[in-house]
Amino acid sequence: AIVLQLASPILDVRPFTAPPPDAATPSADKVKRDRVIPDVDFPVDALAAANVDLDIDIGRIRTHSADYRDVMLVAALRDGALIIDQFGVSGRRGRLQGTLSYVPDADGWLFGADITGEQLVFAFREESEEQLLARPAFSLEADLSGRGTDLRALLASLDGRLLMYSGSGVLPAGSGRMARLLFGDFATQLLQ
Repeated sequence: AIVLQLASPILDVRPFTAPPPDAATPSADKVKRDRVIPDVDFPVDALAAANVDLDIDIGRIRTHSADYRDVMLVAALRDGALIIDQFGVSGRRGRLQGTLSYVPDADGWLFGADITGEQLVFAFREESEEQLLARPAFSLEADLSGRGTDLRALLASLDGRLLMYSGSGVLPAGSGRMARLLFGDFATQLLQ
């Protein structure tokens, strides 16, 4: 059994990681995908073999690309079941928190999620604080369930409730990508 308990006011991982590559440098290993939702198998055999308890509470995590606040994770992996009793993270574009589970049952693997988001702002990473304040802030409530041992099967079976509310503001230029994601191929594959 592995037990990890970590509590810290700050965790700076920058000295241990490489800075992100220059945005002007194209990636040579980009693979053209023919599907919006890729075929990704979940490591269910590894889940069945592990026995892990996690309790993480970090006031601030610093990385090369972002700072995160109020990071918490209380999770257990036992008898193939992944139970996240509590997770949460805040950043300059809002806060996400909730619970997740991925557990075996008689018919395969069952996924469950109860997630809330507060003051979520959809914006490009490099936007200034002033630009972020001009963007609409969203609230999110999600209660979802599904089943499957790969991403496509899980998303195909996803059921539940997803509510998003927004305040006033202007979405960034280029937000057509987000609209196409929500109302284009991704939503079509998800909802069919």
